[in-house]
Amino acid sequence: MKQKVEIRPVRIDDLRDLFIMGKERLGDAPADSARSWNEKNLAEIIADNLEISFVAVYKKTIVGCIIGALDNCGMNAREAAIEWLCVRKSGDNDLAGGLLYAFQQCLREKNINKIRVNVPVSSAELIELYQKFGFTETEHVLTMENFLPKNKKPGTHPED
Repeated sequence: MKQKVEIRPVRIDDLRDLFIMGKERLGDAPADSARSWNEKNLAEIIADNLEISFVAVYKKTIVGCIIGALDNCGMNAREAAIEWLCVRKSGDNDLAGGLLYAFQQCLREKNINKIRVNVPVSSAELIELYQKFGFTETEHVLTMENFLPKNKKPGTHPED
């Protein structure tokens, strides 16, 4: 009988094995996240987002994880971010997909309908996986606000 992979929320006692698995797969450099994988970053995110972070466990060994973070945006609008998605065996899209599904289901229950993730352009396989789940790719947008001098009215030139 083949044992199945269990996907469940992260528990405090998972942190050591979770960190080791991430260190092996992600190293110190940011891979598919703006944050590097280290004890401080992991502890900070997990502390505030334990209920939306998941691990995949096979025979009592952590074989994958998805670490999420909630963002409060404005009044009641909320969104979540995927900080790290990591699987022990490179290219295991079924496991990565299972973790994404668990994350998505959890957010549905919390009535959160927006997820963002930073993926390097060089990670075509990861981009394809996210697109299969309905993620869309957008380009970087730069915005500038509040640049008018306090005593000038809109539509007037600053040198007038």
